[in-house]
Amino acid sequence: MLVLGLGAAVFFTVHKHIPPYKQGQLTRVNFTRNILIDILGLLLTISAASYLGGMMGKWASAYGLWTGLAVGMVIGFLAAWLVRKTWGRIMRVVQA
Repeated sequence: MLVLGLGAAVFFTVHKHIPPYKQGQLTRVNFTRNILIDILGLLLTISAASYLGGMMGKWASAYGLWTGLAVGMVIGFLAAWLVRKTWGRIMRVVQA
């Protein structure tokens, strides 16, 4: 399931950049750079959510299985959201 989800994310990331490339708005180098930046942001987001959510879920599981699961999911979501927002701001500054 994880491979299918990551494959779909990569497919849609590439698919998002194809129309500007075909219209001549992007060069081949910019097309490749944009895809690599988006995939790197995706990997950073997934890594942060998995690591922080897992750590906090493990810590909170001392208070019960369901508590650990809920805390891990919430912290994972917040970590993913924060990394994605930060990555977007960094990329806007770099591209400006």
